[in-house]
Amino acid sequence: IVGTVSGTSISFGSATAYTTDEVSRPRITYDTNSNKAVVAFRHNGSSDHGKAVVGTVSGTSISFGSLASFQSSAIDNPAICFDSTNNKVVIAYKHPGDNDRGKVVVGTVSGTSISFGTVAMFDDLSVAYAQLAYSPQSDRFVISYRSSDTNGRAVLGKVDGTDVLLCPALTFKTGNIG
Repeated sequence: IVGTVSGTSISFGSATAYTTDEVSRPRITYDTNSNKAVVAFRHNGSSDHGKAVVGTVSGTSISFGSLASFQSSAIDNPAICFDSTNNKVVIAYKHPGDNDRGKVVVGTVSGTSISFGTVAMFDDLSVAYAQLAYSPQSDRFVISYRSSDTNGRAVLGKVDGTDVLLCPALTFKTGNIG
């Protein structure tokens, strides 16, 4: 749904479905280069595969392109951000089909579609509750998460074309972070 802010209030247009199937864990970012919204989610309608879709806002409505897979097996807890230096979307997620390891992939928006580079593993421990943020000042993104040893960990990464360069994971807090 599209919201229009006026002063201290907001009004909404009509809601539009980006798929008719059940989904879970939807996350959204805005691609300022293409002026498009990108939604990443677990697509329950296709065995929980990782999918994304591009949305185009026009007035108070939004329309969507076709669904695109970034992981052709079950995922959980996707996180998404936009890299405004390289004009790329970055998606991090837990991969249950690979012992809940953390994965990350770069997406490129073109028109109403999105394509993806090579998936990379950001931690060989199992991960949960991943969050993702991008810093234009440093041209880096950071993934923070809880690892299987319940420590708080973080990985610094950089977009390289349609792939990522990743630093080793660092622990920022030991013990149960939630």
